[in-house]
Amino acid sequence: MKIKTIGSIILFSLPAVQAADLFIDISAGNQNWDTSTNNWFQEAGLINPDIWENGDTANVSNTSGSNKDLLLQEDITASGLNHTGTGGLRIEDNGVAKTLTVNGSITGTQNIILQNGVTLTGNINLNKTSGNLAFNNGSSTNSGSIFNVGSTSRLQYNGTSSANSASVTLAGGSLALRFTNGSTNTLAIVGGDGSLINNRNSNGDVATVVINQLQLGTDGTIGTISASGSTGGNYNLELASGFTSQFDLNNSAGVLTNDFLDLGSDLFNLDVDGHTIALNLTGDALESGASFQLANNNDAITGTATFDTSNAMLADGLSWDFSQFNATGTISVIPEPGSAALLGLAGFAFVLRRRK
Repeated sequence: MKIKTIGSIILFSLPAVQAADLFIDISAGNQNWDTSTNNWFQEAGLINPDIWENGDTANVSNTSGSNKDLLLQEDITASGLNHTGTGGLRIEDNGVAKTLTVNGSITGTQNIILQNGVTLTGNINLNKTSGNLAFNNGSSTNSGSIFNVGSTSRLQYNGTSSANSASVTLAGGSLALRFTNGSTNTLAIVGGDGSLINNRNSNGDVATVVINQLQLGTDGTIGTISASGSTGGNYNLELASGFTSQFDLNNSAGVLTNDFLDLGSDLFNLDVDGHTIALNLTGDALESGASFQLANNNDAITGTATFDTSNAMLADGLSWDFSQFNATGTISVIPEPGSAALLGLAGFAFVLRRRK
């Protein structure tokens, strides 16, 4: 085999080879990698493949200007993954499904794409300064996948990828959904503050995303998740039956604030049937007429939710009114029907006394 290097491009002159031989096995030989636990194939064009040993951080650079592949030969665990350069990194299996576990940060400036049988799991801080972390056809997350998505980062599910009850907290970042038409995927938790992107691009396409729990904001603070994206296709967004989402409400000297799910203009259809919405009220006591918009959809919210007000108690004579929630996403405080009737009778008696 003859090798020539021209800039960042490595050229190979090979005799007759099989397709598998077009990948270089970087797991053996001259880098002191622990080949008993870590085994990769590297496509020509990736340089400085500082692949981790026994849980270390991996640093991978692609200066080719185009996407390049790393093929997992085994299940691998790492404490971080950093990818830089001018081209994206595709991580695939070798024909048999593999799991990549990252307990730490995923950073860098280029797209990292999981596909073809790779599951990414672990407790992951996604803090890329540019580029996406994307799941393409055949890749997945699972119930052990916990993502904290930083303000400059985007986590995206595409095609036939599977969420499999992963949890996503947005720390100013975005969660983009581009699942295959007709598919259903479940996320265990969606929370924090950030953007929920409808990335469908075909008219008439509809996919369903089930969310077991909304946890807007962090550590009891008020939070907002706002929808954006294309109106070319809709998502059915379902808050799962039998699960509970927390919505924080606050009254500070008459200034009312609350967690808010802003689904925008026809980007998502919201179904809350069988879901429990737990209200957590802090600050000053509420008065009659106070109202909070928990969700905005432009279309009616479908299904019947149960509201848990055990942490949002009102003064005697007041009650919660949920009658407008399905129409506008709004809940409000009104006089209890009995109290209003008593006030009416008292006023009528006062008028009678004055007439005598």
